[in-house]
Amino acid sequence: MIVELIEAWRINNRVNLCLIENISDSGMRCTLSKRGGRNVVRQSIHLHCVRVFQLRRRAKPLAEGARTFDTRGEPVEKATRDGIWACNSI
Repeated sequence: MIVELIEAWRINNRVNLCLIENISDSGMRCTLSKRGGRNVVRQSIHLHCVRVFQLRRRAKPLAEGARTFDTRGEPVEKATRDGIWACNSI
């Protein structure tokens, strides 16, 4: 079962990386929220931070070197694409 979970994680990670790489910078700043909710880049960062949090709780060695970001601010695009989903050692 562990092998299947790791493979599912890797597939999900590849899909997320593909999405991030193929959404334009202006698209990353879009939101449908009328109440000031997260845009695409902030949603991606939130998802990444939750993944890192869960890794740190359940498998600290796998989270080693993983960065988290402030989900309230607007990150620099390059830093986001380079840093987010950086847990490729799994």
